[in-house]
Amino acid sequence: MRRALAPFLALALLAFAAMPALAGGKPDWAANEPIDPFGFAAGEVCDFDLEIAIVVDTGHTITFPESNGSQRVILGGKLVATVTNLETDASVTLNISGPGKQLFHGDVLSISGGGPWLIWTFPGDAGGAGMWYTKGYVALEIDLNSGAVPSLSLPHNSIDVCELLGGHAA
Repeated sequence: MRRALAPFLALALLAFAAMPALAGGKPDWAANEPIDPFGFAAGEVCDFDLEIAIVVDTGHTITFPESNGSQRVILGGKLVATVTNLETDASVTLNISGPGKQLFHGDVLSISGGGPWLIWTFPGDAGGAGMWYTKGYVALEIDLNSGAVPSLSLPHNSIDVCELLGGHAA
């Protein structure tokens, strides 16, 4: 599975962990598990090595079973991340609290939300490689088999984080 899934599956895995509790069809609330800092090599997202560290996380998920076997997950709480250009040490700290929704249906993860988000994609994904800080409606789909992002919609006021940190998208 491609590393493209790392940002979204970290929260998504929380929902899957709750699945046994959902056998009865009731919603399940779970606090986010700690996420270790992670990064991407130059050429994957930006043209420089970068690291993302979650510095505030009071986030949670509420997972709802759907009658068709899908899982619907609501993401909430406060989430703040610091993104660092590891070549220059330039960094920016961003509120990425969303909120948002995830829907697991078969081999597709659909994500949508409003408010502030940090979205990144890789070469070959919809929109190409890059990282954006968004405020407003965002929607994307991830193929859970390949990790590809075949569909991406960002608000018009998105900020190019690669450029903000002194570089360019990969």
